[in-house]
Amino acid sequence: MLPSLSYYTATNSAYCNTNLPSSSATRRMTPEDYLIESLGGIDSPENRKWAQELLSKYDFPANSCHNSLEFAIHYVQCEQIPDWAEQYKVAAIETKVIDKAENVHTLSYFANHRIHSGVDGEVFQDKDENYVLKKYHETYNYLDVSELGAIEKSTAFFCHYYGADSAKIYYDEENLFVRMKKIAGIPLSKVDSFPTDAIEKFESMLATIAEKNIFHSDLQPDNILWNCYEKKFNPIDFGDDPRNFSNILEPEELLQELKYNAENCVKLIEQKIITPDKQTNLFQQMIFKNLV
Repeated sequence: MLPSLSYYTATNSAYCNTNLPSSSATRRMTPEDYLIESLGGIDSPENRKWAQELLSKYDFPANSCHNSLEFAIHYVQCEQIPDWAEQYKVAAIETKVIDKAENVHTLSYFANHRIHSGVDGEVFQDKDENYVLKKYHETYNYLDVSELGAIEKSTAFFCHYYGADSAKIYYDEENLFVRMKKIAGIPLSKVDSFPTDAIEKFESMLATIAEKNIFHSDLQPDNILWNCYEKKFNPIDFGDDPRNFSNILEPEELLQELKYNAENCVKLIEQKIITPDKQTNLFQQMIFKNLV
């Protein structure tokens, strides 16, 4: 039997080692905080995203002893998901669709696990954790030829960059879907800091895009992911290249256009690069905060 919830307040110093910020010592920890404990207590965007994704797989009843906090505490204590959680696991939605060749397929995804919502559609977690599913807002029957062409071109760019089978278009009587490989990383806008060679790595990504004769027409911070584990940038949502640069420009010219369109991303990265002097200042601030 688990101890009462009051036993697990963040002020209980006897309860497992933590690297969470000292401010957590004055508040009750959330389920996400406890799950992050299992990853060494390092509260990074990547670890918090993992915790959020794990919790989103379950729908615990209100006012029950089986809740997200008890789930997280059990996970930290026992290093595994509790057996009782299985009954609350969210079932995937299944829908019959066809591809361009009119072959029938079944798509399975979690409607409660929305990864991103944009102007043209929403991205959900696929039942296969290695994939995501984009569902477009506009119903399939109301998309005109140019809109469909733009989606097909963006999908083709994705496949050219990540592999021939990395994305595919499907549709049913009402909806248009793109099932694609799940790309690792956090959007630039949500990353706390970058290493000193981040600009070099970002330019290497742009060079790869140009070498593949791809023009990314929407180079903004939410469309570039930073994979902190592999120390690399990954592009998503390539856009449809409305000026057809990918066909009329040489790779060197493409690269210059990409650099011009990526200026906002570069500025954001530069602001978040942790130089040795910044690292020292952050360390001093952390020490001061702990002493207060």
